[in-house]
Amino acid sequence: MALKSLKILYFCNGSGVSPVKCGGGTRIVEIIKRLPISIQITIVGTKGDKLLFENEKIKRPYNFVLVKTLFKKEKNRLDRMLGYIISTLHSLFLIPNLAYAGIVYSPSDLFCDIIPGFIYKLINKSKWIVISHHLCPPPWKRKGNFLLNSISFVSQRLSFFIIGLKADKILVYNSPQAKNIIRIIQKTSFKKLLFKKVVNGVNFKMINSISQQKLVYDGLFIGGFRASKGIFDLIDIWQQVINYLPQAKLAIVGQGSADVANKLKTKIKKMGLNKNIILTGYLDQLKLYQLMKSSKIYLNPSYEEGWGIIIREALAASLPVISYNLPIISKKSFKEVTLIPIGNKKAFAKMILTHLNKKAFYKKKKKEVAKRKKDYPWTKIVSQEIRIFNNAL
Repeated sequence: MALKSLKILYFCNGSGVSPVKCGGGTRIVEIIKRLPISIQITIVGTKGDKLLFENEKIKRPYNFVLVKTLFKKEKNRLDRMLGYIISTLHSLFLIPNLAYAGIVYSPSDLFCDIIPGFIYKLINKSKWIVISHHLCPPPWKRKGNFLLNSISFVSQRLSFFIIGLKADKILVYNSPQAKNIIRIIQKTSFKKLLFKKVVNGVNFKMINSISQQKLVYDGLFIGGFRASKGIFDLIDIWQQVINYLPQAKLAIVGQGSADVANKLKTKIKKMGLNKNIILTGYLDQLKLYQLMKSSKIYLNPSYEEGWGIIIREALAASLPVISYNLPIISKKSFKEVTLIPIGNKKAFAKMILTHLNKKAFYKKKKKEVAKRKKDYPWTKIVSQEIRIFNNAL
């Protein structure tokens, strides 16, 4: 099949009703933006995914088929998981009415993307491409609700089993987790599977087009409101910072389920940090990069990362980064990042104060970041994706 006549069907049900863009969401949006117009694209997704694509103002044509979810608003992670079940079932219901596509693409290993992709593959004999963003830790090693974390763990293993049955190409990030993901998926299969290590990109062109802004925030965090992202650690850390710098301001960009958002707001209020911590909610890409350029340090107290796209964007915006020492934040890929032992909030706060109080130290870190190689432009990532399509056909 010629690439110019190629049709690709994406099952994107992972956002539920929220348009918040995670690393995986960024990848699929940025790639679709740049794919040749000759490739016909259909996206089957939820309200959150539809809003995500609309917010990105993608100029190239694509067809969006809306999938139902259980709730108009998600109060907690359980609501999201129940929504995944409904979106999976509705996607399966829609499959007989979907046009033939040479490639069906599951942009995550969530079962709501995997099961519809698997069934579409069986019915239409299309080539099935899957990407796994990160390995879900066992529930006893993960922050958050033990029961829901157990469900996440088991459902990912179920997805891995289904992937092993019929996937034609499995994409994994070129990261320390790749080896384990490949081993687990291959172990479930009766045949030799085709894996491809990939990376995400950084929008250097847009970031560099934004001039340095007036420095308003001392710290910045961008991410979903989840315990595994260290969102509650961050509040404790900032409390220690303002004990020494009472006027220090932290911007938190992102959203989450209603219960986590309420817990976060309650904690901030209870600790008397309303004037020191600003919750911005969702920001589009332009405003996000402008905020990066008006902040002094980027903070990453996350307990889990897939590829670290936000960290790379912060570095591209010349922001010094302080992060928990995760396997993905390897010294080779992130040598400019200041690493803190995982869960050591006191050491994290101390390093923030060092950045903010010692001008010579901060200036040195800024220079290190400015010299960082400008790798992984999205144009290069899209070229790799097109080669993957060609090889799959």
